[in-house]
Amino acid sequence: MSRGRFLVLLFLLFATVSSAIGVTWAEFTSRHYFQRLQTLRAEHEALDTTWKKLVIERSTWATPDRVERVALDELGMTTPPAEQIVILHLK
Repeated sequence: MSRGRFLVLLFLLFATVSSAIGVTWAEFTSRHYFQRLQTLRAEHEALDTTWKKLVIERSTWATPDRVERVALDELGMTTPPAEQIVILHLK
């Protein structure tokens, strides 16, 4: 076998091994990022569920009946008599 052929075969062997290592590394990286994506999607879903619960809770705490009850029971607020009410007309 001539030296030129030997170098070509050595180069092709090196290219094949390099390609195999590259494919293996790309597959490993792809699986790693896919697993991370799945983890982030699950976290997003959990945070989205928590957000929806908080929105419902906020709307429950802000109902007019509850605000009035807290104002009366906890803060001791009452509706002022008509003679104490002042209406401002802004232009």
